[in-house]
Amino acid sequence: MSAQAKEFKVELPLEQAAVLRKYGAKTVTLGIRPEHIRFGIPSDNAGSSFSGVVTVTEQLGSEQVIALTVADSTIMASRISPETEVSPHASVQMWVDAKALQFFDDKTEMAIR
Repeated sequence: MSAQAKEFKVELPLEQAAVLRKYGAKTVTLGIRPEHIRFGIPSDNAGSSFSGVVTVTEQLGSEQVIALTVADSTIMASRISPETEVSPHASVQMWVDAKALQFFDDKTEMAIR
């Protein structure tokens, strides 16, 4: 099972897929915390990677925050290494830790667990 929105697709771990199947909603809202979006390509889960175009970068000392456009949406990523060289307008590869995804009922906005 996967979560998909336009060109953005994330393969779900079996436990999360089971919870969503049991819940039975046809459409849910996907939540991802910025610190769970990582720079580069994962070594073990190619289904969770995606590309985007950097719009803003901000150095915060021990980490870097970037905003990028993915499929007409803006995504924020934090805890990027300050040594990572990235600049606005650059095309970058990112990935998300699928175990950290959160799902919400579209109608009630309650978390699905």
